[in-house]
Amino acid sequence: GVETAVLSHIVKMARERGVTRLTGQYCPSKRNGIAADFYTNSGFVAVDSPGLFSWTDGQALPDCPSYISVNTGE
Repeated sequence: GVETAVLSHIVKMARERGVTRLTGQYCPSKRNGIAADFYTNSGFVAVDSPGLFSWTDGQALPDCPSYISVNTGE
């Protein structure tokens, strides 16, 4: 959905700028439990610290859903 589209766009922008590693954080709560697996389902790998996930350039990443377009205003 929208989360995957935004993450896909962030990775695309990072690659264009030469970034080779991204780190994401999941903070558990009653309201965001539905997103607990988002990073791992998106190609990120859990790192040593609880709730932290890392993506390194070259790892698979879901494409932006075809029914969503990201407009950056550029």
